[in-house]
Amino acid sequence: MAVEQGARCLIRVILGVCWLMAGTAVFCAPLHIRYPERESSVDQRSSYPLAVLQVALAESDGVELIPSAVTMQQARSLLALEQGLIDVAWTVSTPAREERLRRVAIPIDRGLIGWRVLLIRQGEAQRFASVDGIERLRQFRAGLGHDWPDAEVLRGARIPVVTAAGYDSLFQMLALGRFDFFPRALSEVEQELEVRADMHLAVEPTLLLHYPAGLYFFVHQDNEALAERLEQGLREAISDGRLPTLFAQTFGATLDRMQLADRRLLTLEPDGLTVAPPGESPSQWLFEPES
Repeated sequence: MAVEQGARCLIRVILGVCWLMAGTAVFCAPLHIRYPERESSVDQRSSYPLAVLQVALAESDGVELIPSAVTMQQARSLLALEQGLIDVAWTVSTPAREERLRRVAIPIDRGLIGWRVLLIRQGEAQRFASVDGIERLRQFRAGLGHDWPDAEVLRGARIPVVTAAGYDSLFQMLALGRFDFFPRALSEVEQELEVRADMHLAVEPTLLLHYPAGLYFFVHQDNEALAERLEQGLREAISDGRLPTLFAQTFGATLDRMQLADRRLLTLEPDGLTVAPPGESPSQWLFEPES
């Protein structure tokens, strides 16, 4: 165990030295940045974070992104990060996660993960037509992952929650009637429907849930070098327009199609989530976070 910990520390030192010497004549061997492998072949949630990661590291020569050897659900990926088995992961921020890990200060999705539509079964939109507030939404059961902070947000609003261990199984459970809706981020829902066209699911057309939250990169608590390099790369990509362009190309059409201005907004308290940490500019968010 001591040998393994020593090896991890050595890797971090080498990583920091390589980046500190960027732009000099010193040669550094290619560096492998390990990230959590997606849960299944149809899980597309990592596509945008990986694209952002590539943008943030674009100026770091010799860096190679490689997936973990095994698939990882959210809780497992964060534990693997804490243990040094992977180097970076992305998730919403909570006080507990910030105690265990190091958060890179910029929300890579401009808070889009906190804006959610309801995935329902086809033909059942009329069931939700009278929902004009949280109280009426409590008549329905939501489905969420057992280790997702979103579950506590909905429970805090006294909305019944059914949980499952696997991401893919939630779509199957919705289709089978185990719960009534699956709240999906605007950044996720269209891809999820596209690869599951045979499951007869649909986006409920009138409601929009919101709880302030952002998607962040996290690294090991001791890996200050990687955290600083990622933050520097993100700030440069925002400044020169590469990150705003990537965001617009990835999500612009979806935001238009979802007709957000025509939906009834239901705001939930962000129980257990870290919202707009000190030092973050409102310009880093799609909409200014609520206090």
